[in-house]
Amino acid sequence: MLAPGQPGSLPLIKQMFAEINTLFPSRFVHLGADETFELGRGQTADRVKSVGIGAVYLDFLKQIADALRPSGKKFLFWGDVALSSPELVNTIPKDLIAVPWTYGADTSYVRFIAPFRNVEWRPGSLPG
Repeated sequence: MLAPGQPGSLPLIKQMFAEINTLFPSRFVHLGADETFELGRGQTADRVKSVGIGAVYLDFLKQIADALRPSGKKFLFWGDVALSSPELVNTIPKDLIAVPWTYGADTSYVRFIAPFRNVEWRPGSLPG
């Protein structure tokens, strides 16, 4: 896991995505930003206690997007954090595209989509 606030995290992310951009010329790139099981432990424990896990996650996601924006790509990310912090969905930059996610099968996926669909500026489909 790359730790928010760790000085080497963003340079490493920039390096990895520079390589990805040379291999995949798509207009879109998926940032991932999931599997955050260790967020709030270790290096991020105090910050998560102070502002909450959703705020720490989204702040780092915004930093990643800002660092990679010069590539001109449109960014997707796994949006499962919205389930634990739906009040923060409105703070996600408008140019980031959330991809709903859950582990396993479910009878309905509405609850995974609703936090994003109910935000005024979120389109019903990928932007052009």
